[in-house]
Amino acid sequence: FANDLGLDVANSFLVIASPRKQTLVAAGDLAYHYSTTRLAEFCKETIFSCKDEKISVSYRRLGQVNASADQEISPNLPLKYVCSDTDKYVLGKPLSQEFINIVTKDGWTFEQVGQFVKRYLAILVDIAKTDGLTVDQVSAVAVLPSQYIDCMPQNIMVDVLGKHTFIDREWQLTAPIETNHLVFRSLLFLCDAITRFGRPATGESLTVYLFIERALKAAGLKAELSDFDRYEMIETKIQLAVSGINVSAFFGMLNTRLLPMQTLHQIMIERDIQLKQLNNRVAELQNSTSWRMTKPIRYASDCVRKIF
Repeated sequence: FANDLGLDVANSFLVIASPRKQTLVAAGDLAYHYSTTRLAEFCKETIFSCKDEKISVSYRRLGQVNASADQEISPNLPLKYVCSDTDKYVLGKPLSQEFINIVTKDGWTFEQVGQFVKRYLAILVDIAKTDGLTVDQVSAVAVLPSQYIDCMPQNIMVDVLGKHTFIDREWQLTAPIETNHLVFRSLLFLCDAITRFGRPATGESLTVYLFIERALKAAGLKAELSDFDRYEMIETKIQLAVSGINVSAFFGMLNTRLLPMQTLHQIMIERDIQLKQLNNRVAELQNSTSWRMTKPIRYASDCVRKIF
């Protein structure tokens, strides 16, 4: 808890044991991470190790050991799985934490969310320049390289000096991705990862799609439902190719699914109120004249059931 990781790793401990005396974990290994919410051939193990006081990151594919590093997986939507052997370790915080800090506090505004989206877009331009790519301006009609499909806030690390690094690059489209689509995708993944939003300054309840629509508009980006439908189709194909799961039903609920804005304590209070109302209704029924008048009938019915 000293480094604020307590809640993040609460469900992430793996106990390794053996009846024989042997080395179960290689010297220097600090942590293991498993990506398994996908088809077997795309599952991987990530190992964080320390050697000579330097931390390194290595990957190992679990599903198909001899599979090609670049594997095209969908004939309808060309998507490549790129699993490198190693990666650079970056000390810092994910950009997504800035978004979480905004929307989990009561009184947040879409102006704040819009500023975050603008900052994210500016960072995308900087990352592209670092990769040797030219992205002069990010606008509603702009496109980004296909390998940026995973360049979302949760995959962008920000170090203490403010430098941004795109990590965990493993998926790649064979066609460029629209900027609006990437922002839509990022906001969708962020909303799905947050267990409780704070109440907005307006006090209103918001569906997931209404939140994304207003966030895009606050950032000066185009936000049309026809575009959302198109992005849904692409994302459904991607998820089907990667996980084997048809998520069309999930997207179908986003127009009506409200952002979670209640704490567990608030939910329990609301449940207690509903329980009290039900108990009062039962008491009213049992004290009513009709209930007392039908008591002999209920008694007779109970006797008959006991006999037969």
